[in-house]
Amino acid sequence: MRSLSLTGLAGAPDSAPAVSTEADGLLSYGELAGLVRAATPLFDEPGSGKKLVLLRLTRDLAGLTAYLAGLELGHCLLLVEDAPAETVEGLIAAYRPDLVLGHAPESGYRTGTASLAGRAVPVGVRDDVRGLAPVHPETGLLLRTSGSLGTPKVVRLSYRAIAANATAIGAALRLTPADRGVTALPVDYSFGLSMVNSHLAVGASVELSARRPTAHAFWRRIAAAGVTEFGLVPTGYRLLRTQRWRAADHAHLRLLYQAGGALDPDTIRYFAGELAGIGAGFAVMYGQTEATARIACLDPSLTVAACGSVGKAIPGGRLWTEDPEEPGRAMPEGAVGEVVYEGPNVMQGYATGRADLADGDRCGGVLRTGDLGVLRDGLLYLHGRRDRTVKVLGRRISLDEVERAFAVPGIDVAVLQGAGADAVDVCHASVKCYANACDLLRERRRDVAAALCIPAAAMRLVCLENIPRTGSGKVDYARLATRVTGEQSGTSELTI
Repeated sequence: MRSLSLTGLAGAPDSAPAVSTEADGLLSYGELAGLVRAATPLFDEPGSGKKLVLLRLTRDLAGLTAYLAGLELGHCLLLVEDAPAETVEGLIAAYRPDLVLGHAPESGYRTGTASLAGRAVPVGVRDDVRGLAPVHPETGLLLRTSGSLGTPKVVRLSYRAIAANATAIGAALRLTPADRGVTALPVDYSFGLSMVNSHLAVGASVELSARRPTAHAFWRRIAAAGVTEFGLVPTGYRLLRTQRWRAADHAHLRLLYQAGGALDPDTIRYFAGELAGIGAGFAVMYGQTEATARIACLDPSLTVAACGSVGKAIPGGRLWTEDPEEPGRAMPEGAVGEVVYEGPNVMQGYATGRADLADGDRCGGVLRTGDLGVLRDGLLYLHGRRDRTVKVLGRRISLDEVERAFAVPGIDVAVLQGAGADAVDVCHASVKCYANACDLLRERRRDVAAALCIPAAAMRLVCLENIPRTGSGKVDYARLATRVTGEQSGTSELTI
């Protein structure tokens, strides 16, 4: 097997707890290693050598076993979890994997079932592998980004990047073998997968669960399993807050952490205060799939004092900002620029089809993130995306800043450029019943417009049943735009 520092399989004591599930109970590292070894024959066909394996993961023992076995054998894994069958078939058509686990391809493959960690899973072995482009020797993982859910575009990650990011996250969060995390997010999403990798890298353990963190059954199960920490995206924390989540009911926790987009300061302070009451912490993190998962982390001791910051670069990484219009020219501390990250966890590059997988490293360990930010006292504060800046009546406006300015607990808000050249659409949906939601947002619109020096009429309020989101919880701006554009109403408010 390929020896990877990604997992604690080689370093953790055989008797140490590794993984738990509601169905299987607790397994040790020795038992998990045995399952991984038993899974290796699944990867024997077709032929020998490095393979591209499309793995339709599930958050259970079978999914984890296949993932670890594929990496340990030196193959390249293309991960999908809850994607519909047509999306999976689109990826198969674009990347022509040698082997498919967890899905039976429609054509071009010999299909059947195999036993994996005691579970029968569909298997597809490619009929003809002649003429397929080879996969680069160092490429271990292909992950879709939040912006590529409808296309075959993926990020190419090396074994080194996977291992480096797992180790750095463990150090940033001070994970120890005594910790137990939980798969609270999909594992084909870089943040969700990083929670598995980082725990196994330090010899900690993971509870495998597909339950939603907003369900009472999730909290009952993680208490029974002894989960000590895990992370969620902003949507998850906002929903928990509307449910009046109380840390006092979850004394088994020592840490919660957040990434996957900006969380409003009020909600950050809410969870930091709740967790402080039980001696636990709340950490804000920042990352991109292009950096394997994480780029920066704010120490929990600074969460309130530096609220709004995403912290410092993770161990082994470096952050700075550059002039967005003049790449290479560093910005002084306190000035907004494009965030640039350097570290061993930076991707090799992108791919849109099988031929691209022969490529090696195109980034040289440096990632221009496309995010705007400012460094103050060594801490990074984000100011939205470069491509989310528009001009309204001659004034340059960050749609992300407008979105943050409209933040109201209990109301989901997303901001788009309007159909007109000088207009902004403020889309909103109440997470819980707010009889006066529109009144609150009208008042907020007046204040925001005054601060931006534009007329309030330039910001249209659009009331929706819900704000569409991607599988990782981020606002799906493309779907949102489809819903609100084309409306020719000349009014300053619209209900869809």
